[in-house]
Amino acid sequence: MHFLRALLLVYAAFVVQAGLFPAGPDLVLLCIVVFALHERRLFATALGAVAGLLLDLTAPFSLGANALTLAAIGYLAASVHPMFYRARWYVLVLAVVSLALRHLLRLLTGAGLPPLPVVLSSGLLTVALSLPAELLLARLFSRRWQTS
Repeated sequence: MHFLRALLLVYAAFVVQAGLFPAGPDLVLLCIVVFALHERRLFATALGAVAGLLLDLTAPFSLGANALTLAAIGYLAASVHPMFYRARWYVLVLAVVSLALRHLLRLLTGAGLPPLPVVLSSGLLTVALSLPAELLLARLFSRRWQTS
């Protein structure tokens, strides 16, 4: 049930992001990063893979690139999280690292990059929204996350 609620939230972020595309914030990536901060690796990886498949369906020429990228980001963010002290600035750092990793993996998989102004504006908006996204999701899922 918890995974279904997370999927619905990621789907809502996907719909909003698709409406703001191409220069809007990467809301799906933010959801994956925030869930990776609070959930186990398998949960974050599966959520990233499903969210990536949603994004891949919008651009079928790069089928699998987003699924691989977001699954890797979910896994890595959930893996390194226990090694560091969890503070609010950590979301900012993970957002920047995840954006860089996402663009690097998209280049390696052959999906390509959007134009530089779009990458910069989207990146700045994503980083600016990382703290509010973490606070909002923490409130929505607070009962479950307070016990873990």
